[in-house]
Amino acid sequence: MKSTYNTFRPSLTGHLRTLSRLALPILCLSAGSTHAVTYFGSLSNFDVVNNSTEPCNGFEIELDGLTSKEITYTFIYQSYGTPRLVDSLDANGKPVVKIRYESKYNPVTHTFLNTTPVAPIPTMTTAGHQCTSMPNAQNTSGCEHYGLGIIGNPTKTIYRWLVADPVTPGNLTYQLDPATGLPDTVSIPAPVFVVNAQPAQIPQPPAPVAGALPVAPVAVPPQPVVQVEIEVPEAPEPINYQYGKAMWVKVFTTESPSPRDLKDLVTDNAKVPNDPSEIEVEWQLLQKTIDPKKLAGGRDKLEANLAGQPMAQGNESVTRRYEFYEYAGEFDPENNEVLPVSDSNPVPGDIGNYIGAQMAAMNVFDADSDTKDDVMDNCLVKPNTDQRDTDSDGFGNVCDPDLNNDFVVNNADLNLMKLQFLKKIPNPDSDLNGDGKVNFNDLAILKTFMGKAPGPQAAK
Repeated sequence: MKSTYNTFRPSLTGHLRTLSRLALPILCLSAGSTHAVTYFGSLSNFDVVNNSTEPCNGFEIELDGLTSKEITYTFIYQSYGTPRLVDSLDANGKPVVKIRYESKYNPVTHTFLNTTPVAPIPTMTTAGHQCTSMPNAQNTSGCEHYGLGIIGNPTKTIYRWLVADPVTPGNLTYQLDPATGLPDTVSIPAPVFVVNAQPAQIPQPPAPVAGALPVAPVAVPPQPVVQVEIEVPEAPEPINYQYGKAMWVKVFTTESPSPRDLKDLVTDNAKVPNDPSEIEVEWQLLQKTIDPKKLAGGRDKLEANLAGQPMAQGNESVTRRYEFYEYAGEFDPENNEVLPVSDSNPVPGDIGNYIGAQMAAMNVFDADSDTKDDVMDNCLVKPNTDQRDTDSDGFGNVCDPDLNNDFVVNNADLNLMKLQFLKKIPNPDSDLNGDGKVNFNDLAILKTFMGKAPGPQAAK
């Protein structure tokens, strides 16, 4: 088994081809039942504003429960270029990977060469490419644009700004929250997509007409309902508080008959919903509950589902943009619980500075024309109507030449295939095309994946 979540891996080549639906548990659809599939990877692209009191020289994304081998894409068009991936273990021995965007340092002048300045106040919007180094050589707007491709589902996601370490010149350390003295965190939740594939609808046959041939009813293809859940990220707070940071979120959504790509997920791109007519959730107040015995009155998470309606016939993608703002209203001084006038109809004084935006898209279509919709297809760019998956890892054989399950196709997998070559009863994992043999046809498939990650989206 490659993954606890039966997830798929996007191609390691061409980050702009990597879709934001970066993980896909297997979904089987049968008439008369409803199945759900959870997509992860909504960390795809997001804007973040430096609304602190000091310039920063880097940014860190911490993903608990994952390793660097499960990071397939990092967005490089911001102030700091290619990030450094650092693997470690938490106190329980579980993996943690940190994606560190770090400024270069000049040891002669003792200065960092790249800086994200404090954003102008009040900062209420970002304009997409304003937060990237495209087309500017250096971002000076006070916001940055980051993005990731991942294999599986992190158990926790934490964002932090990095500043110069006052003790060790040339090092970067976490920006501290002046109220607690603890590392400060950026409160941009990561949405999780859920697609409910509805069963096919078979209409009643029309009333018979005298003398006419009977007309058989035609099944209407099932249309998916795309749901999204976002949960407030955990943040360190004083131990006497029962409630964590609070924020407002506004959600824009749109559907399209064409698929979306990561390059489309920048705020000022016309494909990202921005129009007031595309608002799905006007305002919703979110606040994390520190004490699990205390409930935040339903403020722990936001669930949105396009009003529960199936996607329109012919549409292939759903795109959402989330705007996050600080909560600036009153708090209970004893437990830090928010005391708003309303959870969904804020007064002007309750809305604080803009925090950032999260852009995410879900593509739901048949990319390889094998009659298997992508929400049910275990190989998205390799046609496989049989959906054979002999090692039960969630990847169809035709896109899974990773015979030793180490997340990359290389000479080790080639050698394993050679051991099965022309055997009368070969190991079915090596029979990639499902013809009952392991021969040059399977070898040709393996060669298209050589040096790449396997998986439903890999190796066109």
